[in-house]
Amino acid sequence: MTNENENHPSEPLRQMLRDHGFIAEIDVSDLKGEKYSTTRIKRSRGEMPPHFKLGGLICNAVDDIIGEIKSNRIVTAAAQRRTAGADLLA
Repeated sequence: MTNENENHPSEPLRQMLRDHGFIAEIDVSDLKGEKYSTTRIKRSRGEMPPHFKLGGLICNAVDDIIGEIKSNRIVTAAAQRRTAGADLLA
């Protein structure tokens, strides 16, 4: 089993990734509030956006991760009713 601390990139590497529109997979886990092992399992099942591998470091394009987060947006029934009512008035 991989030690999760080994997957944390150094701060200079994180900054370089951010400067070029990428994010380390372990930071994706932190962003989404899930365990790193959960993110790895999702990637292995094809449930994550395409990734890049730099040595042993898995990275994603920030735009891909933002797109995935937006695609999983939850809309409550009350919000759907409000939106439907607004459409009728237009």
